[in-house]
Amino acid sequence: MEQEMKYIYTIYKEKNFSKAADKLFMTQSALSMAVQRVEARLGETVFDRSKRPLQLTPAGKIYIQKYFEIMQLENELQEQINDLSDLKRGTLVIGATQYLSSYILAPIILEFIKSFPSINLKLVECGSNKLSKKLLNGSIDLTLKCDEYGDPLTSEGIAFRDNLLLSIPKAMIEEHGIPQIGLNKDQVIAGAFFDNDFPYLDFSYLNQIPIISLTPGNNLHTRLMELFQQHNISPNVTLEVQQMVTAYHLSTNGLGATLVSEHIISQNLDKDALYFKIDSPLMVRNFDFIVNKKNYLSKTAKKFMEMTTTYYQD
Repeated sequence: MEQEMKYIYTIYKEKNFSKAADKLFMTQSALSMAVQRVEARLGETVFDRSKRPLQLTPAGKIYIQKYFEIMQLENELQEQINDLSDLKRGTLVIGATQYLSSYILAPIILEFIKSFPSINLKLVECGSNKLSKKLLNGSIDLTLKCDEYGDPLTSEGIAFRDNLLLSIPKAMIEEHGIPQIGLNKDQVIAGAFFDNDFPYLDFSYLNQIPIISLTPGNNLHTRLMELFQQHNISPNVTLEVQQMVTAYHLSTNGLGATLVSEHIISQNLDKDALYFKIDSPLMVRNFDFIVNKKNYLSKTAKKFMEMTTTYYQD
């Protein structure tokens, strides 16, 4: 039965019998016969073969859901057994955006691997809007999020806080008559944006300036659009990209203004841009550790969260 479930799951992922057969190193006819045996036993078809790409029938959706549940039970069993070894074996799968993996988690991952070399740590990188789905289907153990999530996802506490600043190319500052109240990279690293001596930029200056935004569905896109809506301004969005790191580099090369985290500014070369404070609670983000409360939380996951919290809150 386990092998049959693997067959059907692979077809579900590939949405094609031929591609699934190639993945499974078997002939298409042998794979089709295996599926037909399952369907005969169930008394229902699993796949709607009339659709392209191949789609699940209602019975197929139930079958795949139970497959995920069985796989999760097997993983939980193994994790609980691994916990008996006191971090001497096990697996931890972390989901993260490019920003989180490159600028936030990199030093933690390095320290974790050095401290626990027998743990198999995996990093799954994808957009923030896909991380919740991966927690729900059990393909990752934990992630960090600053936006909304629903049951059964739950927070295990704050991981870190980041502050957002508005990056504006120096040429655009002069062109649009923006006040010279921006911070340079060294001032950002020193945390000068907390100092009241550095005033906020009046948001009305962004009425005409070109804006680089992240794509819809991304937390940073939502925050930027809320800022414009609050100030009754229609943004002049000239580019939309997938990642904050990309938006930042485009901004510092003169293409427009964009929101960027202090952590990205401090870890990149100082380029031809200044960074402005915006007076809004939207410019502060609290990232929480997010897990699926239906799943077992291993000692390995707890240790990783502890190390992250220590690194950023000490």
